[in-house]
Amino acid sequence: MSLLTQLFGGRTPEEDWNAIRTLTVVLFDYLFNKYTLKHGLSIGPKLAPLVGNALAGFEIAGNNEESQKFADSNRPLIEAELKQLSAESELCYIVSVSAYVQGDLTGHQDAFPADRAQGARRLREMGILLPRSNLQMPSSSRAFLRQVQQFQRWTAATAPRQW
Repeated sequence: MSLLTQLFGGRTPEEDWNAIRTLTVVLFDYLFNKYTLKHGLSIGPKLAPLVGNALAGFEIAGNNEESQKFADSNRPLIEAELKQLSAESELCYIVSVSAYVQGDLTGHQDAFPADRAQGARRLREMGILLPRSNLQMPSSSRAFLRQVQQFQRWTAATAPRQW
């Protein structure tokens, strides 16, 4: 964190993007453990990044041929797991805050950058992406990082890790 931000607060794009990257790792670890325990080693590690990408507003698509085949043949499972996540208020909250921070960073007035509008719409319909008015948006990069760290503590306390 820069000295100016430490002294005066405020937001800096670099620090916000660092917090988003940290959240991405925490979220993947949470989903990987959750789905590996629930679905086993043959499905969990393939499912986690696809659900994680959907939570980041991207289309459900693999990043290589094997991953794409898995996505195509397991779309109902991916959608069902996404819908189940709408019951996890802590996850919905931090995904939503991160989405709006990303929108702010890219000059988009809504959640996520403009190229992910369809993903944002899908997450809203599922109840995962909360309205901005329902959130306590961070006033500084430090406050955003604290929210990410709070989510990280929640995942450590609630995630089963016995696979």
